[in-house]
Amino acid sequence: MNILDEYRKREKLTYSEVSRRVGLTTQSVFYHCKGKKKISAESAVTYHNALGIPLHDLRPDLWPAERPQ
Repeated sequence: MNILDEYRKREKLTYSEVSRRVGLTTQSVFYHCKGKKKISAESAVTYHNALGIPLHDLRPDLWPAERPQ
């Protein structure tokens, strides 16, 4: 399970409900939640803006977490 699916389950949302909130197809949301399709940078920004999931949690390879100094 990934961060997106954890969010969906914690908020008790269906794939369709997430889809409506973010403006992506239900199929894309399902594939992203199940890890069958890598979340693109554009989709990561969409999820971040709509759901508030940190970008570094969605795509740590593109947005690494900040290290304390």
